[in-house]
Amino acid sequence: MLTRRDFLKVTAIGGAFASIGSMNEAKAAVKPVLPDEAFAYESGRKIPLIAETDLVVVGGSARAVAAAVAAAKSGCRVFLVCDLPYLGEEICASHLYEREKGEELRTALSRRIFQSASIPTPMTVKKVLEDALIDNGVKFLYSSYATNVLVDQAGEAAGVVIANRSGREAIRCKAIIDATHEATVAGFLDAERTPFKPGEQDFDFTVVGNAPKQAKEIIGTHPWKKELQVGSARYPVTRYTFRFPMRDNSYAALQEVEQRIRTSLWDADQVDSSDRLWYIPRQNIICKAHCEALGGSLRSLPLDAFAPKSVARIWILGPEAGLSRELAARVMRPVPAMWLGELIGEQVADVVGKLSLSRDAVVKKVVAQASAYGTVGEHLQPLRPLLGRGWVDSPASALPVLGQYDVVVMGGGVAGASAGISAARQGAKTLVLEYLHGLGGLGTLGMIGVYWDGFRGGYTATLDKGVLAMAPSDHPRRPKEEGRFPADWKMEWLRKELLDVGGELWFGAMGCGALSEGGQVKGLVVATPQGRGVVLSKIVIDSTGSADIAIAAGAGYEYTGKNTIAVQGAGTGKWAPGDYYNNNDWLFVDDTDVLDVSRAFVQAKNKSAGQFDLVKIPQTRERRR
Repeated sequence: MLTRRDFLKVTAIGGAFASIGSMNEAKAAVKPVLPDEAFAYESGRKIPLIAETDLVVVGGSARAVAAAVAAAKSGCRVFLVCDLPYLGEEICASHLYEREKGEELRTALSRRIFQSASIPTPMTVKKVLEDALIDNGVKFLYSSYATNVLVDQAGEAAGVVIANRSGREAIRCKAIIDATHEATVAGFLDAERTPFKPGEQDFDFTVVGNAPKQAKEIIGTHPWKKELQVGSARYPVTRYTFRFPMRDNSYAALQEVEQRIRTSLWDADQVDSSDRLWYIPRQNIICKAHCEALGGSLRSLPLDAFAPKSVARIWILGPEAGLSRELAARVMRPVPAMWLGELIGEQVADVVGKLSLSRDAVVKKVVAQASAYGTVGEHLQPLRPLLGRGWVDSPASALPVLGQYDVVVMGGGVAGASAGISAARQGAKTLVLEYLHGLGGLGTLGMIGVYWDGFRGGYTATLDKGVLAMAPSDHPRRPKEEGRFPADWKMEWLRKELLDVGGELWFGAMGCGALSEGGQVKGLVVATPQGRGVVLSKIVIDSTGSADIAIAAGAGYEYTGKNTIAVQGAGTGKWAPGDYYNNNDWLFVDDTDVLDVSRAFVQAKNKSAGQFDLVKIPQTRERRR
């Protein structure tokens, strides 16, 4: 799209054509000035600084926690940023609960998780990892994506910018451990990578309760040695390995594969499944050293195999380190990776002790001749007055355009998913974005699976009838009482219906800004595990629950206060396979305050100690309108 402003930029150099001998030369001269439609212009701004620390660990895996704890024990001040609402993502999100033969429990952390012959529960994994951070003074936040990196005057890593439902915030530090799955933070620093080549990629995905499945893309079936026992119920668990051709390494391509896998495996007996795919990326960061095989124990791996060759003050603790793909698959499994994390945490802490903190760091800009699609609006305020540490400059930059649609729905609760289904049914090119890994929001993932009041005709009746029709009337999981539905059935009906009518769906996407021009919203800014980008759309439907996108675009709003003194109670309840209703009311929480949300998940683990797991979303209502 060539805007009037862009046209003036081009015609301003028109006088130069007189001195250019050919049209090809003229085109070559103009090309650098023409805007790149793959990027959206973002004006300069200031990002609130919420913390200064020695080391930032980005990622919520068990290996990330092991590194953070080891560094803290070595004297570092450490801040960990977790993008999910829980820790142990490779174990809990990808269902890597089983130890493989030969995996020795070399660390105290791994022994606390895998201390017995039985499979650890998700609650055990999450609580052990969380307690390890708290007991060692490691600060952390849940539900926060890294979106940018801070650099000092030499261009070296000096901090990160994160996005969550509170907005965006900066954390200043001396060094970074990038424990993300695809070395996202190293990518922000333009660390050199091996080139991506289209080709086949293997993915693992686990389901609980299902009958065995077959599909042409399945190349391996791995049943658990023991069934999963929850109370008196027993469930078969199977990990499947799929092989798909990958045209590119975009988040859209990854989500397309995930949705195809979910569709091929689901049946009405399923009570749980992976939140995330497990895979070893085809690419890796080019590090100072490269290891093809393990010459002995993990101690034999040099720190340089985790240090990017082209950038400083950052280490890669993930599958994209300087390892062969076969070695990465072996050492990034939870048990060995916790030992590796401990070793790297100790070594990095020793290096960090010799570094100084840069107080003039700025946000690294993305250099591109970006298109002027509109103004990027977002929430940029300190999390709390007492946490304010000043501001960090973010110069004018560019955001990648992730897609263009007729309708984009931000938020996949029952309302948002239904809006997406309706738009797609009318022939609109539709994308539904959801941060969690299922649709239905509080009505499914929040375990509020029973109607209280309201009109049950119209589309509600269509939805209810469709959910119950997913299995025979005598299916043992079908509730006997009216108005009750298996949560996972409803999640799947919404997902399948959206895809069947031509809609697209991305899980793991968080709305963190709006793109608007002249009082009209033109798209939204989203954060994913791959970073931050823009999705352009003719229509944006804000189904976040607290008007996150509308407020970012500049809409006025009211917040809980003197005009609305009564504050509805909230909860964060237990969950086990097969549950659909575990409503509770024992706390107050503002779901737009990431500190409040993180605190709620910590408190809930103590309140629900001994339970199988927790819900992944606080049971609350909006605090602003």
